[in-house]
Amino acid sequence: MDNNKNDNIKNNSTTLPKFTVGYLFANPDTAISSIKSMDFGKEFGTNPKLIFQPSSTFINNIEKQKVWEEQINENLLPIEIRRQSEGIPKNCFCGFDIIKFYKKIETKVFGQFIVFVPVCTSTMNIADSFSKAFPTVDGFVVITGRSGNEWVSPLGAALFTINLIVPFDSNVSKSLVLIQHLTAVSICKAITEFIPDFPIRIKWPNDLYYKREFKLGGILVSSSQSDSGYNCSIGVGLNIANSKPTICINDLISKEMGKLETEDVIAKILNKFETQLELLKSKGFASLVRDYEKFWLHTNEQVSISLASGIQEKVTIKGLDENGYLLVLKESGEYESVMDNGNRFDLLQGLIFQRRN
Repeated sequence: MDNNKNDNIKNNSTTLPKFTVGYLFANPDTAISSIKSMDFGKEFGTNPKLIFQPSSTFINNIEKQKVWEEQINENLLPIEIRRQSEGIPKNCFCGFDIIKFYKKIETKVFGQFIVFVPVCTSTMNIADSFSKAFPTVDGFVVITGRSGNEWVSPLGAALFTINLIVPFDSNVSKSLVLIQHLTAVSICKAITEFIPDFPIRIKWPNDLYYKREFKLGGILVSSSQSDSGYNCSIGVGLNIANSKPTICINDLISKEMGKLETEDVIAKILNKFETQLELLKSKGFASLVRDYEKFWLHTNEQVSISLASGIQEKVTIKGLDENGYLLVLKESGEYESVMDNGNRFDLLQGLIFQRRN
C-alpha cells in the first residue's frame, strides 16, 4: 500500500497543508558524525533533493532559519539536524514525541536514524533520495505526521518508510518479495504483543485487516540496485489512532485496555522487524512462512482465477511457495505459483484476475 495516498481522507478545503522541513535525529545524537559524506548546506539525493543544517546554525538567528525553511518545495526538502532533547518543534502540531520513541526502540540498526517530516508528499520518495545520497547508511526510517498533495493522511496514522540494504550474497536477495511478508509479520506480532487477542490478519499480498471486516493498513516495497546489493524502501501505513477515513485500531479495543500511541507502535514494529530479519537470514524461509500463515486469511480457501483468455479456473490456496508467491492447487492436481506483478486480487471475494499481455 502506498502509505501516502491509499486509504486517506480527502481534504475538503481548498487549502492543502503546507509542506514542512524535515528533522533528522540519531541514537545517540553523536551518531550523526558517522555519516561521513554529509556536508551542511549542500544538496544531496534525487527527488526531492535534501539539504541539511544543524539546529545550532539557527540559534539567535530566526531570520536565517526562516529564509532557509522557505526553500522548501516538492523538489527540495530542507532537513534540520536536531538533538533528541530538542525534539520536534511544538509548532509542528504533529503529536510525535521523539524522546518517547527512542525510549522504546531496542534495535541495533533500524530506527537509529530517524527523518521526521510533519507534512510531505511521500515518505518513500524521501527515503529513496536519502538512500541514494548515503547508500551505506542502513536502517534509517522516514516518518511523517501527515501527507500533503491532493489527498491528506489524518493525524494518528502510522505512516513511515524503512530503508533496508540487502547485499547480493544474502539469502534475502534471492526473493525480495519476502520483505513485504516479513514486514507484515512484524506488524502483526507488534500489535498482538500490545493486544494479545487482537485479530489482525494479512490479506495477501500486502494488506492488513481486522478479521475480514476492516482494512487497517498495508505495505508497499520498492527497490533499486547499487554496486553491492539492493536498496529497499518499505512503506507502511497503519491506522492506529485515526478514526477517519474508515476505522483504526484504537476504535476496536476496549477503553480498559488503554489506547495505542504511534511512537510505541512504530518502535515495536521496528523491534520485531529487526528480529524477524535476523531469523530469516539465519533460519531461512520456513520460519517466516510459519509465522506468516499464522496471521493470514487464506489457507485452503477456494478462489477463481480469471485467466487472460477470459476463462475462470477454480483453485485452492495452499500457502506460499519458496519465493513468497501464492501457491495454489488446481483441480487437475497440479500446483501453480501466482505472482503479484500485474495480477489483480480480490481474495475476499474469491477472485484473482490474471494480467493480460
